[in-house]
Amino acid sequence: MKTIIKLLIAVVIINATARLGMSALTQYQFRDAVQEAVLFGSHETTGELQASILKEAEERGLPLEAENVTVERQGMLTTAEATYTDAIEVFPRYIYPMVWSFKVDARRIVGQ
Repeated sequence: MKTIIKLLIAVVIINATARLGMSALTQYQFRDAVQEAVLFGSHETTGELQASILKEAEERGLPLEAENVTVERQGMLTTAEATYTDAIEVFPRYIYPMVWSFKVDARRIVGQ
């Protein structure tokens, strides 16, 4: 009986860890894609960059809203910020709201 309980606890912990890990992996991949968009999108407007970030989030199935994405350009520096809450089911019917937030920037080396 003790062994079954220990196994159940181990399964619950492994399940929660795997789900949180998958959410973290998706967030890191998304942040990397946003970094690339900002780095290589120096000729796009801030609105176009914001739209491409939202499209990337939609493709990855992330709950990112337009009001939680900001793209700013000051001279040769482009900055993008995004925040979203990922609902992770760590235990059956128990949802843990994990808030992911990041800021990336890139400088354009060559002028126009």
